[in-house]
Amino acid sequence: MSVIASTAREPMIMLNRITTKIVSRLFAAFAIILFLIMLATIFIDLSLKNTQFSQMETVMNEYKDDVTESNLPSQILGIKNGVLFLFQNNQSMHSLNVSQYIATDWQTIDGVTEKEIVASNTGDPFSYIYILKQPQATGTLIGLKLVNATFFGNSDIYRYLLIILLFLIVFVTPIILWSGYQISKPIIKLKKDALAVANGDYNRSFTLKTHDEIEELSNAMEYMKKQLENKQELQQEFIAGISHDFKTPLAVIESSIEVLADNLVSEDEQAEYYNVITNEIKRLDTLVNTILDLSMMQEGLYTFHYAPLSLDNILMTTIESVQILAQEKGVTLRFNTDNQYRIIADETAITRVFYNFLDNAIKHSPKNSNVEINVSSSHKTLTIQFTNYGDPLTAEEKDNIWNQYYKSNKSSGSGLGLAIAKYIMDNHEFTYDVFSNKKATTFSIHIPEAKYTNKKTP
Repeated sequence: MSVIASTAREPMIMLNRITTKIVSRLFAAFAIILFLIMLATIFIDLSLKNTQFSQMETVMNEYKDDVTESNLPSQILGIKNGVLFLFQNNQSMHSLNVSQYIATDWQTIDGVTEKEIVASNTGDPFSYIYILKQPQATGTLIGLKLVNATFFGNSDIYRYLLIILLFLIVFVTPIILWSGYQISKPIIKLKKDALAVANGDYNRSFTLKTHDEIEELSNAMEYMKKQLENKQELQQEFIAGISHDFKTPLAVIESSIEVLADNLVSEDEQAEYYNVITNEIKRLDTLVNTILDLSMMQEGLYTFHYAPLSLDNILMTTIESVQILAQEKGVTLRFNTDNQYRIIADETAITRVFYNFLDNAIKHSPKNSNVEINVSSSHKTLTIQFTNYGDPLTAEEKDNIWNQYYKSNKSSGSGLGLAIAKYIMDNHEFTYDVFSNKKATTFSIHIPEAKYTNKKTP
């Protein structure tokens, strides 16, 4: 079933879904940062205020003894560590002109009960007066300190943070939108091309030059497209080949039945025709079962029964089963092993793999030649090799030989044997490879240490 691509034209706007995500997450980040800065300013502001008042109280304690005398007039006690200390007598509250010492007045000072920060009269918006009062028996001890507010200590910081946020929204948002569009543009192209390829248009190119992960993604999708295109071609060839494999025996059966029905042959020849029909039916049955087995393996419905098996016995049994084929072609089968091994495998399945490798080796061997079966272990791996001395494999055959849809021009069968062998070996966790040159072609199976022992079969 094909994927139906949307034919609606993409809206030519910059605010697509990826851009929206970038903008929303960036603004969320701004909001979090702004909130944290506000919390930090509150904490630092409180800390600075408490530090200032604590320092003023420490110095103020040094003046307490000076104001214990009764009827002490209001007076300037002194300036220490930047703090102006004065005593306000209960009888003469406004006799001192404090404005000549510090930018405030008595009206402001009177409005403070214990401690407070007030704006100064300097006209500087960042200048504040810290006022500290300590009531005494005969009056009030007062400390005044002019402080030029720091950035964090200024309560107007929130106003400036809001201005910064508005600046980011007005000036940075277009940049974010443009960046989001630039990021999403190649992704939108990849989406369109993917939908087109899904509908069978393999002329689309995924290749992009963005010099980042999107370019890597486009290269991977381009590779995927080529693999899909190649697979589709192989599927078409496979269907054509399988159709031919079905048509040939059916045609033979049909013609044989017609001959028998029309009584065109003698009774002695009828047995031969019946034998041909039987053989062709068996051939069809084998082909159908092979396709069903491959389908079950691909769907994971094929059940493997693993058990310790004698490798020598399985190989010898398989060699005996293909001996007639070898003799008809004058091929000698040579079996060599450096020990007696037991492997963990499904007997029926692994026998099928060995039979397929041997059958192919015999079919591709020249007359009066050898096929060698060699078993050896090294580096904690057991290797089984099937070697014939026929024509070498082409580069195309090497690349596609394990593909279920590939059938070599040299093959006389359905081309499914090696595909089934591949699935069996994959499920057994065996590795495999093929080596071919002008002298010989060798199919190898590699069994890991956990799957075999070299103990002699009891």
